[in-house]
Amino acid sequence: MTPLRSLRSSALRAASASVSMTSVLRAAFSKAWVLMALIPVAALAVGMMVAPVAVAAQGGAAGGSNLSQTAAPPQSAPSDTVVRLPGLEVTAASRIPGGGVVRASEVLDRERLQRLPVSTVTEALRWAAGVDLQARSPAQADLSVRGGSFEQVLVLVDGVPVSDAQTGHFDLDLTLPLEQVERIEIVRGPASSLHGTDAMSGVVNVVTRRPGATTQGQVRVEAGSFDGTLGAFRGQLPIGERWRVAASVQADRSDGHRPGVDHRARLLHTRLEGEVAGGRLDVQAGWASRDFGADGFYAPQPSYEETRTQTLAVSWSGPVRGIETQARAFQRTHDDDFILRRADPEFYRNVHTSRQWGAELSGRLELQPGISVVSGAQAIRHELTSTNLGERDENRAGAFVELGMEREALTLRAGARLEGREDFGSWLAPSVAAAWQIAPALQARGAIGRAFRTPSFTERWYRDPANVGRADLQPERATTTEVGLDWAAGGGALLRSTVFRREARELIDWARPRTVSVDEPWQTRNVGMARFDGLELQLEGLQAGPVALEAAAVWISVDADDARGLVSKYALRPLTRSLMAGLRLPLPGAVDVSVRLLEQRRRGDLEGRTLADGRLSVPVFDGRLWFDLTNAFDVRYPDISGLQAPGRAVRSGLRLPLGGASPSAAVR
Repeated sequence: MTPLRSLRSSALRAASASVSMTSVLRAAFSKAWVLMALIPVAALAVGMMVAPVAVAAQGGAAGGSNLSQTAAPPQSAPSDTVVRLPGLEVTAASRIPGGGVVRASEVLDRERLQRLPVSTVTEALRWAAGVDLQARSPAQADLSVRGGSFEQVLVLVDGVPVSDAQTGHFDLDLTLPLEQVERIEIVRGPASSLHGTDAMSGVVNVVTRRPGATTQGQVRVEAGSFDGTLGAFRGQLPIGERWRVAASVQADRSDGHRPGVDHRARLLHTRLEGEVAGGRLDVQAGWASRDFGADGFYAPQPSYEETRTQTLAVSWSGPVRGIETQARAFQRTHDDDFILRRADPEFYRNVHTSRQWGAELSGRLELQPGISVVSGAQAIRHELTSTNLGERDENRAGAFVELGMEREALTLRAGARLEGREDFGSWLAPSVAAAWQIAPALQARGAIGRAFRTPSFTERWYRDPANVGRADLQPERATTTEVGLDWAAGGGALLRSTVFRREARELIDWARPRTVSVDEPWQTRNVGMARFDGLELQLEGLQAGPVALEAAAVWISVDADDARGLVSKYALRPLTRSLMAGLRLPLPGAVDVSVRLLEQRRRGDLEGRTLADGRLSVPVFDGRLWFDLTNAFDVRYPDISGLQAPGRAVRSGLRLPLGGASPSAAVR
């Protein structure tokens, strides 16, 4: 037996062995997530009542802590050293810290999120370069990166996978209020060598805020068009010298921009952190409910849908015999109740429950100064109970290794992952990325990687009058090559350019022949070969007097000869052009004006659309009052379901602190 076959056999045996491990995890998590969600909330509520509201004299801002922090404070990009993202590491792009950025990436940090005219994590993603957010309503949206489909992007929360095994339509059913987000990392390009299946065209990693050492809170209220209202709260509380807890809640509702798309959502997230056994223990639990009208979302019917999401993640990180070790276990449950005709629930109804259990162990060792290696293993079990798709389950396991080297002007990252998955065999996904500083303010970088994705449960087994899945689908594979230049132009301005090519084989898409009636159902199928070529330009940190400017442009072309004669529903209808510009003008009295423009055109569309959003923010007491205007030109265009997208809308909001640092300081 060859070494490769031996490795593949080992991976498959590990996948089978993961059944017993995940059974134990399932029994523990089924009860533990409720306890972990409620205990921190109760402790926080008591602490907020008995602690002084004003805690500034205790010394330290909101994030102050004697535990090591993940990210440094934002700084200007240096113009005479290695080019880096300002003060932040992109943890989703490498498991080895330091070294700057060697892959096409972007970070939306908390300061930037507070300036955007958005209310949720989902809305914020629309303003990231190379991201395609196709919303049906505020309650449901599909996420794509770099021309891929919504099934080809992996969503993480603090490095834990939360993408849904049933369908990527639920990937953004997160439990995170915007207050709980420290930053959002977007990696454009394949990451299967790090994260395994689904990380084919990109990765989105939402990094949550760690509890601080002070007792404080923050409230946010909003109201606007379509009878929309929102209320949110975040608080944190130290428990003794070694423990601290944070919790955030959010509730919002709207009548919708058109009949039949009303929604109500409730989110809860808690995080408990402390020092245990010489390391850091981190426990996170979340819950979310979304009830919304789904008129025309998937079929021309007045539909209705309810979803519930539960998450629990437990991790420990610290040194073990000189090796920086991380062990984590995680669980996610998602319930979906879809009613085809809202007024007649018994006419046609789908009820799905998907469950995920997993565990991961990794270790990082510095071999010598400037050279480090990370290796580890991960096992995940997926289960689905569905009135439409039946009873399904699947196990997968993988082992990974990553080598990092930093030598003067050179930064190198090389990795590989061997993953086995039931019914589909095993794959080897290698990648190499490097950056070379060729001048004091100029960096060249390049990367190549192989990625893979197995079809979702819905793509294989779903069936209704409008959509038919196929059980004989093959996994899709892709190889992506990219080269780029980063130029620190001085004064904090940074220009990044990237050229890429992704060659996909056995691409999975919902399609139907052009010659058939529109009443014919969409069917999943493999497209033999598709090539995506793209150019990405991004400018940030440019100052023109008091005005701060940023811009991004993405062009993508698609060549898919095997799909000629077919109408694509998802995978072969990417954005072929996306132009974005942002302007921020600080005014006297800590007044802040932000304007953003977005022009997009999709493959197959006769014309594009140009949208304009803006925010005016003013200080009020120790907080901020803002007024948002979205779709200022009142552009009429169809959403992903082919129906009318929201027109011009207004929204006002107020954020106030309950102790600690003033949030107004973050946007001055």
